[in-house]
Amino acid sequence: MVAILAHFLFVEEPFRPGQFIGLMTGLAGILLIVGPVAVFGGRGVAGGRYSDASDGAVIRLRNRLRPSCRTSNPAALACGQQACGAVVAAVISLLCEPVATWNQPIAVWLLLAVVGVICSAVPTALYLRLLARAASLPAALVAYLQPVWATILGWAVLGEPIRAVALLGTAIVVAGIALTTRRLPS
Repeated sequence: MVAILAHFLFVEEPFRPGQFIGLMTGLAGILLIVGPVAVFGGRGVAGGRYSDASDGAVIRLRNRLRPSCRTSNPAALACGQQACGAVVAAVISLLCEPVATWNQPIAVWLLLAVVGVICSAVPTALYLRLLARAASLPAALVAYLQPVWATILGWAVLGEPIRAVALLGTAIVVAGIALTTRRLPS
């Protein structure tokens, strides 16, 4: 979706057939890592992916049209996004979850904060910095690496075994990213 939006929004980012092949290759790798249900899952998945795509494209478009709006501090913007998201999630949890759910040991709350910072705020800040410097499609390909990192973290932190199919999927994801981002001869 990012490739399509960038094609129409940015004249210097035309969608090439080789990029389509790379995107489909990477998607095949993700299917091997996480399975088709996780990729194509419920009804909200396509809408969520479109929202993510338009978010990156809109940020790049806003930066181009109004350079004064470009944030000089992606970390501050990421923290603001994460804080707003946390407030909304907390309100929803308070309204929908039983009160007993909130009665957790301090270690659980500390781990939640660490995961929120390391797995959400830091990657968001890095992504926002990348959007300011890279074309839309290469920046969006960061999402193709999420299942790869999740598999590695599952192995390193939780001791989950890495299946051979996940290793094959990882290789295919990397190949898809390489195909999508390769420079064509001039």
